[in-house]
Amino acid sequence: LGAPSAIAEALLIIVLNAIAEELGIEKRHLTINSIGSVESSNRFVRDVGHFLRKHIDSIAPALRPRAAQDPLGTLIALHEKGHPAMTRAPQSVEYLSEEERRRFWDLLEYLEISGISYELSPSVLGSRDLWSHTLFELSSTDEETGARVPFASGGRYDPLATRILGSHMP
Repeated sequence: LGAPSAIAEALLIIVLNAIAEELGIEKRHLTINSIGSVESSNRFVRDVGHFLRKHIDSIAPALRPRAAQDPLGTLIALHEKGHPAMTRAPQSVEYLSEEERRRFWDLLEYLEISGISYELSPSVLGSRDLWSHTLFELSSTDEETGARVPFASGGRYDPLATRILGSHMP
């Protein structure tokens, strides 16, 4: 939406939720997280790298080479696999500056005002190459298995990352 405030992110989530409701998607769940600015997420990823090195012996051998090259992707994979050390893993919201923390709380307040329930989740991480600040995932519950099935996800698009990525494209 281009607005730098949290209202833009809240509006996006509110509209996505309304579309899902209109489509008849019931039992919707919103999980949300923040990775903050480039500086905040860099500190977070640095500490994720330290955490992974500390726990490298408990990581599946096939995933170990990825830990050095892509710490965030490795952390996401470990969250998805339910690795037992994830309860002790660094959480991105712990690295937010005071301003970023206020912005995130503003977003959560907008969601509460609109009546949308949410769950804070350190496993919603996305890609630092495209996103900054808020990340979210909307899911529904599968009637047969009871599992959550994601149907929408996103975050604040970071045009700076696109320019950096675009400069490497042929």
